[in-house]
Amino acid sequence: MTKWKAELMEKGPSIFSGETQEKELEKKIRDLEQLIGKKEVEIALLKKPNLRFA
Repeated sequence: MTKWKAELMEKGPSIFSGETQEKELEKKIRDLEQLIGKKEVEIALLKKPNLRFA
């Protein structure tokens, strides 16, 4: 079996499935942006001077 055919047999379903690497990276970016937003809110709350830790 030639190299390209072996690779196609191994990776074929993922290549043609519609879930491309680009879509996966876009989802990861969205998830990270959401996490950054949450952390910014936490930081803003912690910077409030009237916040007391007891």
